[in-house]
Amino acid sequence: MVSAQNADLFLRRNKFAINFFSMLRRPVVNETEDYYPVVFHGIMYTRNIGQRNFLRARFDYFQRNRDNSIEGNMEVNLYSDILMGGGWGYVFTSGVVRPYVAADLGMTSVLRYSENGGVEAGTYRKIQTRQLGASLMPAAGVTFRVSPVLSFSLETNLELGYTHEKGTDFSWGADMVPREKEIRQNLFFARWNPVSLVSIELSF
Repeated sequence: MVSAQNADLFLRRNKFAINFFSMLRRPVVNETEDYYPVVFHGIMYTRNIGQRNFLRARFDYFQRNRDNSIEGNMEVNLYSDILMGGGWGYVFTSGVVRPYVAADLGMTSVLRYSENGGVEAGTYRKIQTRQLGASLMPAAGVTFRVSPVLSFSLETNLELGYTHEKGTDFSWGADMVPREKEIRQNLFFARWNPVSLVSIELSF
């Protein structure tokens, strides 16, 4: 924080934010992507450089467990991911309402687990994989400045990414020999998250 000359005004360069709500698109069940609400999705640190530009670092975490199992038949789907990264942004105005654009580059780690079927169904399949990769996330948002210290932001983004997935796929059926095969594949994805960030921010 630096003081402006001849003025009782402080320019706060740093900002810490908690992302307390998001609406994210993720492939939780059977690799089919859907939109999921998430509470306390991540944290972010922002450093203003100059009048309009800023740099930021972020950590995001998502997890969703869908367990619809009944006796004799499993239906479990678990998906979680961690993203760590940062990027650059530009603020268009310096008033109470501040629209901005940003672009973040992140490293991602994903765990995917599914278990479906059983004795009652006559078939069974279990998939367990891990993914490592990277994503580029262009974003657009708006910040509402309540006071020199407190503000709120709303943001939407597009995730463009690549991951390398590896793991195992085990299956059996009433009329087949149980088999287990190795999964190794490269995945590319593009996701629009309508509400990627709703944050409360403290400047200092």
